Amino acid sequence: MSQNDKLQQAVLVELHWEPSVTAAHIGVTANAGVVTLTGHVDNLAEKLGAEAAARRVKGVKAVVEEIEVRLPFD
Repeated sequence: MSQNDKLQQAVLVELHWEPSVTAAHIGVTANAGVVTLTGHVDNLAEKLGAEAAARRVKGVKAVVEEIEVRLPFD
């Protein structure tokens, strides 16, 4: 397993452990320590929680956040 794959898995695990985040709608890719988060969430707090969770993972140098907030009435 490559370092990128290990980092991706570590971020996914951290997202699943973060209670404020529904990780099912968030995708993660990793490349040389840079993690990209994609997908959608229901509110801004969840978006910020996902970014914070990714930053907590050892080996993450930067987070590119491309998560869309989809409000329930959209």
